[in-house]
Amino acid sequence: TARLVSSAGGTPLAGGSPSSNGRHKRARAVLQCLSPCRDIPEHERLAGTSLAFALPRPHFALEIIRYGTQLGLDRFQPLRTARVNHAPPRSERMVNTARAASEQCWRLTVPRIDEPLGLEEFLRARAQNALSDQPEGARVASRDMLVVALERGEASCARQLFCGHGGLGLEARMTMVVGPAGGFSDDEIALLRRHADACVSLGPTVLKTETAALALAVLARARFFLQRPPAEGLVDALEG
Repeated sequence: TARLVSSAGGTPLAGGSPSSNGRHKRARAVLQCLSPCRDIPEHERLAGTSLAFALPRPHFALEIIRYGTQLGLDRFQPLRTARVNHAPPRSERMVNTARAASEQCWRLTVPRIDEPLGLEEFLRARAQNALSDQPEGARVASRDMLVVALERGEASCARQLFCGHGGLGLEARMTMVVGPAGGFSDDEIALLRRHADACVSLGPTVLKTETAALALAVLARARFFLQRPPAEGLVDALEG
């Protein structure tokens, strides 16, 4: 028995199983097609929901990717901001972290992780439609909503936006943005306010980057699963 994450047809496979005498028998095969297992929910990710986060220390950046993947985020965009002085983890390590988290929680897809960008470069890329929920290099006309978490200033309640009446609908695509330790600079806040569709507050206390990132991911997951009718077979689990 084998379980695969984001493999394609034509992929060579190798595996084995223990025999009655305790030794392993090995076999080789070529993957022809994939179909999801019945016990894995169809909506196992928050399609079109991305997280852009100012880079914390590498260990904490990997935590954001690990737990954000388990919560269903579809895409990660590390950011360099004025108050970021940490180098990002190696790309291979970030991808491996997302893959391991997908396997652990039985996701059938591995989220996309983009190369780090400066804040202005990130916003300019969005304006040019270079960032989308599509394979590498693809461009689409649809535009997602930019939701920025701010520590101070005028900001709406995050709970109302994500889960309240008149808030985001299930069809809304969005990119959530969290800042670095110490917050965004005044110039960055002004820039984000010009581009953001909504600025939200996560409460009166100051949160670390990884805490704020996961708080937004939890709200996004709540928005999706609380607004969407439960799939057959999940009702008892949700009520239990």
